[in-house]
Amino acid sequence: MYIAKRLPYIKCGRKLNVNHVNAALYSLIGSAVNWMLFNIKLACASDVLEEKDRAAGEVNSSIMAIKKAEILIPRLLELSAKVK
Repeated sequence: MYIAKRLPYIKCGRKLNVNHVNAALYSLIGSAVNWMLFNIKLACASDVLEEKDRAAGEVNSSIMAIKKAEILIPRLLELSAKVK
């Protein structure tokens, strides 16, 4: 969907740099890992049960996001390489 939004930019003579797309997509995984680590620390250090539960839920969400990214990133890179 993001690539489709960029088509007018590409049609004007610009090109997507696949290396930049690759770096951007993998930075999403890095952000999810950082968020997960923050919440693991919070879940372990907090004395407030609600905070521990919320942090544990965020850890789970981060893991799910990383799993989805692992599936989607190769396909998105393939699509971005075809856009010229």
